[in-house]
Amino acid sequence: MQILKKAVANARQIYIVRRGQTIKDVAKHFEIPEHIIITENGLTGDVCEGDALLISSSQTQEYVVGVGETFESVCEKFGADREEVARLNGVDYVWVRMRLLLPKRKNEESDCCNKYKFVHIY
Repeated sequence: MQILKKAVANARQIYIVRRGQTIKDVAKHFEIPEHIIITENGLTGDVCEGDALLISSSQTQEYVVGVGETFESVCEKFGADREEVARLNGVDYVWVRMRLLLPKRKNEESDCCNKYKFVHIY
């Protein structure tokens, strides 16, 4: 089992990888970019059955970067802190069609607890 790095969002889920699953499968299920799972969990290779992955939830929203947008312009557009966006995504730059995670604004948060939820994909 791989050792996990610290979580980057307040609300997290612990997901246990099932036989035959890939990072792509898990990312698709949770509707988050693969690179977020890789960065949050410090992965350097494939996942194996039984690995525990931290999955960020409810405290973030996804945005697809458009033509002409920069990291700074997206942060400004959503009123997001540059350092927090960089931490959530593991990078401080963007490219066109990049799926970028942004922190939800305070009034958009529905769950502000720090508890873990266990989920399984069947």
